[in-house]
Amino acid sequence: MALFQVQQIPQQYPVNIGFNIDWLDLSGWSQFIAATATDTDYAGRQAGYSVFTVQLKGTDLGGYADDGPTTGTIDAMEITWNNLERVTIMGMQLGAATYMAAVQSGSASVLLAAALPGVNIVNGGSSFDVLPAYGHFNFVDGGGPNDTLELHFAFATAHTAVWNGHAVVYDPASQQIDQTVNIQNFEFTDKTVGTYAFPTFLPLSYVASYADLTAKIGNNAAAAFEHYEVVGIVEGRKISFDGLLYIASYADLVRSLHTDAEAGAAHYLTSGKAEGRGITFDGLAYLASYRDLSLSLPHNADAAANHYILSGAAEGRTITFDGLAYIASYADLITAFGADRTAGELHYLNKGLFEARTVRFDPMEYIASYGDLIKAFGANATAGELHYITTGHAEGRNPFLFNATQYLANYADLRAAYGHDLHAAALHYITTGYAEHRTDHILL
Repeated sequence: MALFQVQQIPQQYPVNIGFNIDWLDLSGWSQFIAATATDTDYAGRQAGYSVFTVQLKGTDLGGYADDGPTTGTIDAMEITWNNLERVTIMGMQLGAATYMAAVQSGSASVLLAAALPGVNIVNGGSSFDVLPAYGHFNFVDGGGPNDTLELHFAFATAHTAVWNGHAVVYDPASQQIDQTVNIQNFEFTDKTVGTYAFPTFLPLSYVASYADLTAKIGNNAAAAFEHYEVVGIVEGRKISFDGLLYIASYADLVRSLHTDAEAGAAHYLTSGKAEGRGITFDGLAYLASYRDLSLSLPHNADAAANHYILSGAAEGRTITFDGLAYIASYADLITAFGADRTAGELHYLNKGLFEARTVRFDPMEYIASYGDLIKAFGANATAGELHYITTGHAEGRNPFLFNATQYLANYADLRAAYGHDLHAAALHYITTGYAEHRTDHILL
């Protein structure tokens, strides 16, 4: 069982909890004040199946009752229960009235909560320890090979992260933060888990997700994690930068960085951002471009980027699937998803592929069908897709009005240049043919 010490520095400075303190030597505790004027004040209380005793040291303590003083301020406390577990708290500023209310509850946990309301430093020993986590901010070092942190909220509602041997736990309801190292188990009110259950934190990807952090922290991973466990986790900040997608966006990074997501984030922070680089690789579209990948890989962007970096790039694979064009091909998808490209990609991967759906909408043919769209959008495929999904479909516009086959048939120079490429024919009409007064109608 654990023997540990808590030191609480006044004015809400950190509290220090240490283990394996020898309490047979009470030197330095000669100022303990008790009702009997001896060195220690013992107050035995029944708490469930455990009996705990308390020793107090304080300032201006007085008005003693059976359980201790009723006036003054308690500066230090030792709590022992089951004659095995012992905690000592020093540097306190606990009012006697608050102490009395807690100790009379009969619960050592209630007493600990009252004694440790602020910022605490908890240091374990070399044995297997169960460490208490009270107060609103706890720094915890287990110190041993198999230590447990006892928490007073549910894992289901907690925010957690782990990085480089450090873990952070945050409870939004109580706003309690626990920063830990060398803690192997976390005992929540609903379950006990190890750090394996915590998401791995990517500090450089975190910095790359926020312009303010990029300017302030740069590629300092330790500073990034420190910011997150003190500020970011409370603010609800999330990682949005994906280092794998960034690497997959550039051939030189695919060759040099491989699948190291944090190396991708580091490159972005140190040079990529200044070079105007960003994420252009669409992982879901990559999967949807190949039936074998759609059927064999998890439907998430990182799985796609990982495949592309390790195999796809060398195999010459490219992205050919267009999620917006897929949505624009079906009225039910327009109604269901609007202009949500990702929703379109996921629908195809999960359902559309098995329903034999295909992309039938060509944004160039749609734009080429209407002079106002040619003037407004030119050859901007995305603008054409968005217009049809958000406006054109409701207006009853026909996305297939332009006759690319006839347009090619009308002009020998276009047939020589483009053969039977209908998409290229529509693109030519938008960029050149419309201004040249060429037509897709039959020439008489």
